[in-house]
Parts: sequence; C-alpha cells; structure tokens
Amino acid sequence: MPYGSWYQTGFLMEQPLGLLRADLARLGFERAENVREPEDHIAALFEVMAMLIESGSDYDTQQGFYNDHLGPWAGRFFEDLQKAFPPMDKHEM
Repeated sequence: MPYGSWYQTGFLMEQPLGLLRADLARLGFERAENVREPEDHIAALFEVMAMLIESGSDYDTQQGFYNDHLGPWAGRFFEDLQKAFPPMDKHEM
C-alpha cells in the first residue's frame, strides 16, 4: 500500500491525507481532474518534492514538506517493498 495514510494510521483516507491536502493547497498545488489516486501516494509525493526543488522553493519549505509528508513513513514503505521484491542475484537474471 503506497499511501501515507495507510502507513501512519493503518487506514486509507485518514488525517494525514487531510493535512497533506491543506499543505498542497497552501503551496499552490491542485489535483488534476483525471487523477483517481489519493494525493498521499508515494509517487505523487515525490513528484511534489521534485516540483518544489525544480521551482526553486526555499530549503525550509522543501524540508518541511518532506518531514511532514514523507519522512514519517517512506522508509518503512521502501523496506516493505524490498521484502516483497527482494533483489535477484546476478545468476537469476
């Protein structure tokens, strides 16, 4: 489950998503009409981080967004992902 709410609360569409939506609005980001995934999907959060960096937003904004919306759970997500898809050794390729 690549969603921040899931990793932080055990449920989808919970308080972390609401807080994220408020921060996205404050930062000037809007959800595209054709997007069906919740905004707390790991790929969407990395896309926002990339846009913050590319737009030249100040470091405190970038760090705050990471600390609030990726830092609390992304490491555990990637650990789970690695367990689900362990690296193959070169003889398995």
